[in-house]
Amino acid sequence: MLTALQRPQGALTPAEALNTAQQAPNLLRKLTPWTVPWPLSLFLNSDSPEHWAIYENLFYSCIRTGDVRSAHTCLNRMKDRFGLTNERVMGMMGLYHEAVAEDDGALEECLKVYEEGIEEKPTNMVRRCPLT
Repeated sequence: MLTALQRPQGALTPAEALNTAQQAPNLLRKLTPWTVPWPLSLFLNSDSPEHWAIYENLFYSCIRTGDVRSAHTCLNRMKDRFGLTNERVMGMMGLYHEAVAEDDGALEECLKVYEEGIEEKPTNMVRRCPLT
């Protein structure tokens, strides 16, 4: 299971994503959260890229299958580790807010934030949604 989550993002098949999302609560209990706040986490890096690839792929699997609770846990752990200004974290936050948007107005607000971010910095395709 964990080896499938270590592959590059988007490499999971729909069946693997569903299977992973169904096991997300158990996996999140087993995975150790990062306890050192950002930016100290940048200097005390005893973890591995594979560890965070698991969180990222688990996040995307949960978003794909509608498990927003587990996705939120993954997102919070990524924010704690990498900070709110990390481009990947910002993109994940945008996807999360799109997934939990309750109406067209909330979804349009996320899309507006994306457009503002692209105007502000055309090379950065993601920007933090205001609903942190």
